[in-house]
Amino acid sequence: MAAPSMRADESSSDTKRPEVSIGLVDLERAKSLLLSGGILAHPTETVYGLGCLLRPDPLRALSTAKERGASDPFLILAPNTRWVCDHFSWGQSARVLAQEFWPGPLTLVLTPRKTMAFPPEVCSELGEVAVRVSSHQVVSTLVLALGEAMTSTSANRRGASVAATADSAAAVMAGLDPGVPVGWLDGGAVVDAIPSTIVRPTSQGIDLVRVGVIPADALRLALSTASGFDGDSMDAAR
Repeated sequence: MAAPSMRADESSSDTKRPEVSIGLVDLERAKSLLLSGGILAHPTETVYGLGCLLRPDPLRALSTAKERGASDPFLILAPNTRWVCDHFSWGQSARVLAQEFWPGPLTLVLTPRKTMAFPPEVCSELGEVAVRVSSHQVVSTLVLALGEAMTSTSANRRGASVAATADSAAAVMAGLDPGVPVGWLDGGAVVDAIPSTIVRPTSQGIDLVRVGVIPADALRLALSTASGFDGDSMDAAR
């Protein structure tokens, strides 16, 4: 993938740019924006997403901008598998799937460890959280630099098509009024624009929550061929 170019801050004649414009060449500005409570449009390996840190003000702003209620929590991007191990309880099937498909477009619905508290905007009614480790170079570098998780909800208005380019993500941001600083990262065009597959690992296998880029059959095959897998080895992975 060619290195994305820096976008200018000035507005075009057709589309009002967000308040802050950030390019891949300046990931530090993206980090600063998020740490200051802002919302960032960012590329992933599936679609462009809207991200913020798991803090009250930006989460409320993002929920309002996306018209999301408590019954529709945001998924999160984790820095790496170690972070997930530290924050969630997960069994054999979850570990097998993470080893096989992370980093990548697989989101796992997991239960936080009892010592970990997550905000309601990312928790289901059962207290579960949907989490993945992204394989996209831009956003994975950013989340690693942050050292903490961020949201990644699709960059679109309710009912509209998801953003597959930086320009379309910027246009979405320009149409929102979250009341916090906003910015965007240009990671190039997304080829297929298919969302991540979401599954809930169970002791019997998986519950398919959302159909996505990874077929359910591929997940079941990975589980069926991992009978000799030592789940404890995942704790030291990545």
